[in-house]
Amino acid sequence: MKPISPRVFRAAAALCALCLLVPWARAETVAGLHEAGVPVAAQDVAARSAAAATALAEVFVKTSGSRRVLDNPVVAGALREADRLLAQFYFTRIAYPPRGEGPTEELGLHAVFSPPAIADLLHRAGEPLLPPNRPATLLWIAIDDGTGGGARLFDRDADAVLADWLRWHGGRRGMPLRFPEMDLQDSTTVAAEQVWGLDAPALLAASARYGPGPVLLAKLAATGDGGWVGQWLYSDGEQASEGEANAPAIETLAGELVDFAAEGVAARYAVHAAAEQGGQLRLRVDGLATFPHYHHAYRLLQGMTSVREVQLVLVDRDTFFFDVVTASDVETVLRELSLLPQLQPVGEAAALHYRWSGG
Repeated sequence: MKPISPRVFRAAAALCALCLLVPWARAETVAGLHEAGVPVAAQDVAARSAAAATALAEVFVKTSGSRRVLDNPVVAGALREADRLLAQFYFTRIAYPPRGEGPTEELGLHAVFSPPAIADLLHRAGEPLLPPNRPATLLWIAIDDGTGGGARLFDRDADAVLADWLRWHGGRRGMPLRFPEMDLQDSTTVAAEQVWGLDAPALLAASARYGPGPVLLAKLAATGDGGWVGQWLYSDGEQASEGEANAPAIETLAGELVDFAAEGVAARYAVHAAAEQGGQLRLRVDGLATFPHYHHAYRLLQGMTSVREVQLVLVDRDTFFFDVVTASDVETVLRELSLLPQLQPVGEAAALHYRWSGG
């Protein structure tokens, strides 16, 4: 990782200003965090055990949000006993997007692990959990494919292979991604030169139409030997970072790009549970007009990674008050609440006043 440049700090400041206007990030609930499909050499016990360890490592990365979890001794010990942690498995065929080399389909093991067991292991290891509600990272990409035309803007239709690999790696990391629409508004406000230059102020302003959330600017270039190099800048409301990578193929570089974005999301939204019971907050939620609305809101709050206990304490027509015992600090709870699109803030986030919009 290179030292943070002044450009990165300007990017963070620009996006932070946008987040002050609309603090709720667009988020998606990610499924399949406790399962993974990985290549397997054969269907015998030894090959299955090796593949189960690979699958468990992928699950640990998806659930914690960061590859650094694999350096933890407790996690490393669990990987050596991956077979014991299997809840179920089956053999399958793994299909890949088109690529230059390597098979497009191969034998795989689909492994499923127990969510409570994974959460307990990460807790004992002192590692965080990344909630399943995760912000979608908006990608602005410029490409120079080496054909002599110079840099151009990524288009998910014209660059379908790259788009497929970005989605594939997003699934591998449990990370939602968003592509710009590249409609008339985008085409009149964003130029390839701006993305190629990683012009954060211009691109963050153009990103405002998509709502707040993480933004990654990237430039990818083909090299003379058939490989690819890339540089990127990630920014959200609290942090900014930049990185670079080189790879033998575009699908590998796509993986490096998604990994970088995923680490940025985890750095902000992963929940470090307190060793002891945290504090207590009182939330007000307006607009819970029916019992299903209340039940849905209660389950959402109860399912938050940063919350240990939820209790309904007062009802006034369609306004409900909940006492929430936290499993982390207040700032972390507010961040996780910002990823629940069903709860829209009324006034400042610190007021803990929300309106139900979950239907």
